Amino acid sequence: MAHVVIVEDENASVRRLKDYLEQYEKEYQETFKTTVFHDGLEILDAYSPDFDIILMDIMLPHLDGMKTAKRIREKDSGVVIIFITNMANYAIHGYEVNALDFVVKPVKYFQFALKLKKALETVRNKKEKFLFLPVDGEKRKVSVRDIYYLETYNHNLYVHTRDSVIEFYGTLQAMEKELESSFFVRCHSGYLVNLYHVTSYRDEYVVVGEERIPISRPKKKVFLKAVMDYIGKGLAK
Repeated sequence: MAHVVIVEDENASVRRLKDYLEQYEKEYQETFKTTVFHDGLEILDAYSPDFDIILMDIMLPHLDGMKTAKRIREKDSGVVIIFITNMANYAIHGYEVNALDFVVKPVKYFQFALKLKKALETVRNKKEKFLFLPVDGEKRKVSVRDIYYLETYNHNLYVHTRDSVIEFYGTLQAMEKELESSFFVRCHSGYLVNLYHVTSYRDEYVVVGEERIPISRPKKKVFLKAVMDYIGKGLAK
């Protein structure tokens, strides 16, 4: 089920888009969760990492759709954005926020359905696993592929990603369970490693990215077998 968000200040346009979504559900056996916001500030205040597709009017009160989209991209690089506008010359700047497409008002169902189909295909192709991790009082959407390793120290978890380290209270055991289908393996009681980012290893340590992570004796046999299985299945980089 895709979560589709409508950001539109005109009630008639909201009703039309909702009707089109319902029609699409019936024709293509889809199911949508739909959320409506009436201006840019409203969606930013209530933004959720589970949004899949945003249908964004460009001419919005308080904060226009283009500026709203730029701020959304600071939170979420993966959500699909389609601009709904009666000013196509503005919509062509959508590349600045990596928008998928735009639809010109008055919106016709056939045109809308084509764009929506493209958006759904994009969502499904991008459907990699994400975690929602606590950062500065909010939940940040983090791609599992971008996590290099996790470590625990003094009851805190440190998630080492491609560009940052995210710290929060939690257990490595809980994260291990959540990531069990994503090629994460313990090399030590205090470390959980993403095999995708393993570049080399020796008896006493494994290199993840550019970091050396210790391999403990109790975990060594299982960990090295997991590395060899991963390589043997052709899953390594």
